[in-house]
Amino acid sequence: MRSGDRGWLALGAGIAVFEVLGEETLSQAADRYMQHHPWLVRGVAFGLVVHVCNMIPDRYDPLHWLFLVKQRYR
Repeated sequence: MRSGDRGWLALGAGIAVFEVLGEETLSQAADRYMQHHPWLVRGVAFGLVVHVCNMIPDRYDPLHWLFLVKQRYR
């Protein structure tokens, strides 16, 4: 199992635990955010989807730029 696989498993497990034990679900929190900043929430969600699914070239992907900066400072 690679480190990315462990990361996805940890992320999924963390979300599941939070959903069960939290005072509100992540969906309820997102609904609350949508009431005040609908375009920001949609933009962030869209940005994450296109990044994870490699739907845009790296030169247009702000998350890719952040990871490049991180690698340079390692």
